[in-house]
Order: sequence, then C-alpha cells, then structure tokens
Amino acid sequence: MGEYAADSSWLVKTKGKINFLELFCSAAVASETCAEGGLSVGEPIDILGHDLSGEKGQGYVWHLITTQKPDVVFIGIPCTPWSHMQNINDPSEVERKREEALPLLKFSRDVAKHQLSTGKWFLIENPATSAIWKTRQFREITALQGVSWDSAELCMHGLRAQSRNCPTRRVCPSSTTLTQEFWLHCS
Repeated sequence: MGEYAADSSWLVKTKGKINFLELFCSAAVASETCAEGGLSVGEPIDILGHDLSGEKGQGYVWHLITTQKPDVVFIGIPCTPWSHMQNINDPSEVERKREEALPLLKFSRDVAKHQLSTGKWFLIENPATSAIWKTRQFREITALQGVSWDSAELCMHGLRAQSRNCPTRRVCPSSTTLTQEFWLHCS
C-alpha cells in the first residue's frame, strides 16, 4: 500500500519516508535507476504533469518534501531558456523566456536550501555552458556553506549517448567521498 508501478519494473512510493525524489524528470531515468538499485523513490515530478512555476504545483512538491522527507532531491531544471542555442533568437524573446523561467529557478533554490538546512541532499544538474549558472538564484546556491559545484562528462558515468563535448555542471552538498565520484572528466 502506498506504492504504484511507474512502469513494469519499478515502484513509486506515495506514502512514508523516501530516499529519492526527482524534479523536472522528463523520462524519470534517475528515479528508475535509483528504484532498480533498491532505493525507495517518490513520484517523479515533471513540468508536463505539474505546473512548477505556480503555487499549486510547487505546493504539491513541498507537501511531498515535507511529508516524505527525501534523502536526496534531484533537480534537473529545464535548460532551454538558458542554452547557448538561444543566441540565434531575438534577444527580447530570450529575455522573455528567461523571465518566465525565473519561478523555476527560485523554487529550485528554495528546495536546495531546505534540503541543506535539514541535513539532506540535493543535486542540481544543467549543461556546464548554460547561462543558468550566472543567474542570481544559482549563484546563491553555489555560494551556500557546504556546497560543491563543478563540471563532469557523463560518458565517465557510463552514459554513451552524451557527447564528450557536452559537460554537465552539478551542484550538491559537499562530501569528499561522494562528490569526488561526480567530478569525472574524459581523458
């Protein structure tokens, strides 16, 4: 009880303590991987099913975070408004898209601060070249006491579909053993 099958191979825990909660999940690959590894996984939350830019969607996620107390919240915030590919668009259109995305950045910052304040983990991931890292909200996150950030190539973690020329930047609480595994670069 309190679980449902996300697909044929793994379960989502809807009640009680969880190990992992994925936000902006798209295909929920991280959730599936954690579940297959034996972790209890909460409902993967994507912007297609929940408007995370508004109070209702954010309130729902805060309810999950405060009642299920995930050990780790994975935040894979959409990179589209912050991508270098946006440079081909009219600058006013890019600015409009980025303004629309600000509630997601603020929400991500607040979730990261909450997790850190409760002794829990968060992991934020976005392309290393993304302009998101230059925003005030993300500079606030990277400046938090006890937070590490760096870039890594996902091919070093076994993901072969990623280009070697597309490093991902990650932000998470510092831990010498765990974060050393994150910051791997192609040789």
